[in-house]
Amino acid sequence: NGRKNLSRLVSAFAKLKAKGSEHSLVMVGRPDASAVALKEAVAALGLAGSVKFFEALPQEDLVALYRGADLFVYPSLLEGFGLPVIEAMACEVPVVVANASCMPEIAGDAALYFEGNDADDLARQLERGLNDRDLRAELVRKGRERAALFDWIKCARGTLASYEKALEG
Repeated sequence: NGRKNLSRLVSAFAKLKAKGSEHSLVMVGRPDASAVALKEAVAALGLAGSVKFFEALPQEDLVALYRGADLFVYPSLLEGFGLPVIEAMACEVPVVVANASCMPEIAGDAALYFEGNDADDLARQLERGLNDRDLRAELVRKGRERAALFDWIKCARGTLASYEKALEG
């Protein structure tokens, strides 16, 4: 799916690997029509050993993944809200997002931005987010503050879950 911009993320990751990066790329989400082409691109770039794919994960596994990540990248060009960005910030992970859609309103000054159609720019932001210790600490601090602004989302999710449970019973 082009709007998710995952092929550009893979291209940027390949640029990092070519410079000797030891990092892995973990992609989480329900596969769509583009999943096969994405996996083929990963293989063609020689990245199969460095890229892992997971379908939707339970919340506790997702939190563990966030907390274990060096960087969270949300390359989407068109989003309704971008809740994973807030979740990553709440888990104290530096965030990189496309300068597109609602991302500037969601992430504010608590993320690194890349031009959505530019894999080179994304690769540069990934390098900054992985290698600049002071910047990482600043992004974590600002992300924690930013995520606190969205605490109402947790409340809304809890309310929705209560309604869904009541409707089931």
